Amino acid sequence: MIKTLKEKLNAGESVYGVWSIIAAPMLNEIIALSGFDFQILDMEHGTHDVSTLENSIRACELWGCSPLVRLPLIDLGLAQKVLDLGVAGLIIPQVKNFAQAEAATRLLHYAPDGDRGFNPFTRGNLFKIKSKEKSGLICGLIIENKTAFADLDQILTLKNLDVIYLGAYDMSVALGKPGDMSNPELLNFIDVSLKKIKAAGKIAGLMADSQALKIYEKQGAQFLVRGVDSNLIGENLKKLKSELV
Repeated sequence: MIKTLKEKLNAGESVYGVWSIIAAPMLNEIIALSGFDFQILDMEHGTHDVSTLENSIRACELWGCSPLVRLPLIDLGLAQKVLDLGVAGLIIPQVKNFAQAEAATRLLHYAPDGDRGFNPFTRGNLFKIKSKEKSGLICGLIIENKTAFADLDQILTLKNLDVIYLGAYDMSVALGKPGDMSNPELLNFIDVSLKKIKAAGKIAGLMADSQALKIYEKQGAQFLVRGVDSNLIGENLKKLKSELV
């Protein structure tokens, strides 16, 4: 039986994914066929919206690639619509503190653990045609600002939290060094966070190039993002063009 993304993570396996900011199911299918474990369909910085997500989700699932969605903000109504489409989990940005982190984890769960409404007739519940196996939804929070980082120890106590994704680019802005990935303060944020996340028994995630990801994997990170679809396409096309002249 094929393992779900959550089962792989819980077994201590590393999983590899891509940020999807281009709302194009055919591209999602190509990425899935390339062997990635997951894609994060981005509603914050990407062109995905509720009307386009359904076919992108199907395109991922067709080849065993788990579709996750990054919400644009902590929003119960929007989360409900996305979950009803049958995603494998949510990645939630703009968390400022423990209270917001706790509210974010409640988006994915029914009472008493959460605020999600139940409707058995949605795609997420197989339209009540087949029985739904126990939920393996992944709850991921992005730590990308100083106040959330200050609350990290408390955030890591949340029982329904699976993944802490380190938003290095936003944190570089918060530190006053936009885009400087070698900034010592930023590297310290990553190092300290990885140690705390691992010690708390949660999953650490972040995005980097292949060489850096191997280093972070040795430090305990399991949720590993290789890049963003738009940039990966552009850089590879640029490389191909340079080989012709």
